[in-house]
Amino acid sequence: MLAGPVPNPTGTDHATKTGFWTLTLGSVGVVYGAIGTSPLYALKESLHAAAGEGRPHGLTREMVFGVVSLMLDGAHAQVHHPVTPVRAAAAAIFLMSLALMAAQTRRWAREAEKRNPPLGRFIETDGVRLHYVERG
Repeated sequence: MLAGPVPNPTGTDHATKTGFWTLTLGSVGVVYGAIGTSPLYALKESLHAAAGEGRPHGLTREMVFGVVSLMLDGAHAQVHHPVTPVRAAAAAIFLMSLALMAAQTRRWAREAEKRNPPLGRFIETDGVRLHYVERG
């Protein structure tokens, strides 16, 4: 491993300056590329999640407006209410508590399903799982 810059055989510092400006230009491209593509990626993934798997009608106008509205509201909040360490800690605590509550709710649901197994059978129709009991 080299401890310092590689000596330039020509005696000029041209290679170091060229490397710096190349790296600077590449860094700016990465930053602006991320700023430009991250919202588009978030929009695409949010709309994909809103449409869901197996939905026969795909996206609705309300879904698109809802996702775009949430994204614009988030951008507005970020500009007008910047994140401080206290807000970041509060958000982290809030998200962790939500995750813990979701995990506990899932655990209770599994326990309830074990204690009370469903009667009847399940079938899948058009991507929807249906439970039915056949009588008579």
